[in-house]
Amino acid sequence: YVGVEPDPQSRARARERVETVLEALPDESFDLVCAFEVLEHVADDRAELRAWRDRLRPDGWLLLSVPAHEKRFGPADRRVGHVRRYEPGGLAELVTETGFEHPRVVTYGFPLGYALEAARHVLAGRGEGEGTAGSGRWLQPSDRLGWATRLGTAPFRLLQRPFAGTGLGTGLVALARRTA
Repeated sequence: YVGVEPDPQSRARARERVETVLEALPDESFDLVCAFEVLEHVADDRAELRAWRDRLRPDGWLLLSVPAHEKRFGPADRRVGHVRRYEPGGLAELVTETGFEHPRVVTYGFPLGYALEAARHVLAGRGEGEGTAGSGRWLQPSDRLGWATRLGTAPFRLLQRPFAGTGLGTGLVALARRTA
């Protein structure tokens, strides 16, 4: 496994959790590229997806998550450095255009995500500054509270499953295979 994290504090935390975190991606190919809540921070998302595709072996897989629904872009997105949000169909098209096939895109975050997102937008509207490499940690609970987060959100994680294909939710997950 290879992990890349631009924020020094997040990188240090990842290093504690996973013994080896490299500063940069080695010059090799992979079976799977995962990017969770990354693409929305990149100005040229097409170029980034093509670069990720180029790092995959033939028939390799891309798995990514991004925030959903352009119309929901708000203060919290700006606060954490988002450039954009994605629509399910638009994300599928983008993935296909950049060298992947048969993308499967599903939503997540319904219904709890709507309440949490609204609260983040209100809090961000009161705060200062734009996104930085470390802004993704904004409002993250401490590791000591991780158990409480998992316990408190468990019913909602189960409740959201039937809505994965409906377009309801605050996030998208995409899975696609590299074209030959």
